[in-house]
Amino acid sequence: MIGDSLTVGVEPDLPALLRGWQLRVDGRNGRPTSEAARIVASAALPDRVAFLLGTNDAPDGNALLRELHAILRRLTPHGCLVTATITRPATGGIGYEVANTKLRALAREDERVRLIDWAEMTATHPRWLSADPEHVHPSAAGYEARARALASALRSCSAETS
Repeated sequence: MIGDSLTVGVEPDLPALLRGWQLRVDGRNGRPTSEAARIVASAALPDRVAFLLGTNDAPDGNALLRELHAILRRLTPHGCLVTATITRPATGGIGYEVANTKLRALAREDERVRLIDWAEMTATHPRWLSADPEHVHPSAAGYEARARALASALRSCSAETS
């Protein structure tokens, strides 16, 4: 699992949610997709990969989608890629709806993709976002919900990758 500050925030909840799993988590506050892409490019990929980025990128989602496609090319036919839609205010007047539309389309097109629809989850539960200036970071309840969704998505991969 590789990600940004949202990954840092869910990491403490994951061992209890995924008991017995061997997890490798690499989260860093402020990480853009380009940095994560360099890390993943040189790594041997396991059957289950969580690539949770895009929040620190341009709102078009192109950098994230480019890397997700690169990971999918490297995964086995029975591999699984978990990712999430993006919740954050518009950047330069441009919102992240375009990126989220592309992510949802990718999940429909490739059965190996498990999408956590974080944008929909936070729209339904706005209190899951903290009052930080960017309205990007979850509250404690939001991190817990995101961690549960992530664990569920990873477990859904088990049948195909076991």
